[in-house]
Amino acid sequence: MTWRWTDRVALGCFVMSLLLLLAFHLSPLFVEQRGVGSEEVTYGWMVWPAVVGDLVDFENIDVEIAGPSFALVLGVALALTSPFVIPTLSRNRVLWWFMLLASGLLVTGLTGILGSIMFRDDPLMGNDHLGVGYLWVMTFPLPHLMGVLFVRQRPVVTK
Repeated sequence: MTWRWTDRVALGCFVMSLLLLLAFHLSPLFVEQRGVGSEEVTYGWMVWPAVVGDLVDFENIDVEIAGPSFALVLGVALALTSPFVIPTLSRNRVLWWFMLLASGLLVTGLTGILGSIMFRDDPLMGNDHLGVGYLWVMTFPLPHLMGVLFVRQRPVVTK
């Protein structure tokens, strides 16, 4: 298979999505002031026990909490697999439409939900301040969606 320039741009977008996801895991997500000169930092990788707990506890499921958890798991699955399926995506339109739908829902859902949490005034959050990791988790689906849109259909060659 020869790579078109659109396939290379799609690969670049998928790699950018992976880099933003890595930045989310390594950056502070929340910074809570504990007093003068002391603070507690929660990094992105520290949210996974809570995410897994939200996904396996079906009795006490809360949509406001479980929605971003499901979206984060879907986003990680899409970001990790997409660079390797570009040839398959270009030949299989059903898979391409599935990836486009999942990525579009991820952009609107994860970015929308986390954006609304970011801009609402919640007195229960106390002195928690959002770190830069929050920005990375909101933006990693955007280059993925752009990458899916750059994958073009290829005719199937039969011999």
